[in-house]
Amino acid sequence: MTTPRPGDRIKLIAMPDDPDPIAFGSKGTVTFVNSHGGGPRILFQIGVDWDNGRRLMLSVPPDECEVISRWPPRLSGTFRLYETWIRDLASAWGWADRLRFGY
Repeated sequence: MTTPRPGDRIKLIAMPDDPDPIAFGSKGTVTFVNSHGGGPRILFQIGVDWDNGRRLMLSVPPDECEVISRWPPRLSGTFRLYETWIRDLASAWGWADRLRFGY
């Protein structure tokens, strides 16, 4: 499983232990992620604002979800033109060492 980050969109795969589960295939936006433990026994608590209006946390495992889109989205095309402009401007102002575009 790819660990979701706040802002990511996810789709529910399974929620076996909840008495009032979210429907399989439901989509939502991650609000927070907490990890507990370490190594092979790491657990995640994932806060989600579901598209159906509910707010319900996932406990992974045993709950399962799939990341369907990451936030921030990967930048391409038009933004790359702005990136060049930003790099030139930052270089002129002496800030070039502070830029981190992350892709």
